[in-house]
Amino acid sequence: MILKLKKTKPILWEKRKSNMATANESFAKIAAHERECTIRYENIEKRLDQGQVRFNKLENMIWGLYVLMITSGVLAGMFVN
Repeated sequence: MILKLKKTKPILWEKRKSNMATANESFAKIAAHERECTIRYENIEKRLDQGQVRFNKLENMIWGLYVLMITSGVLAGMFVN
């Protein structure tokens, strides 16, 4: 008895096509994610820079208070005696 085999289209090519489509979709999603993250990190960097400026202002105010407190203490000591 001889078996007759039908010629069929190889399934491998169809799977390869679908895998390539899936890979291309994945790369597109990753690229979009990277663009969004770049924008997000730029905004974070700007906010950190703004916070640094505010922090420097506060630090200068504190140093000014130190000078004021020391000067007032010295002047009070001079006039109380």
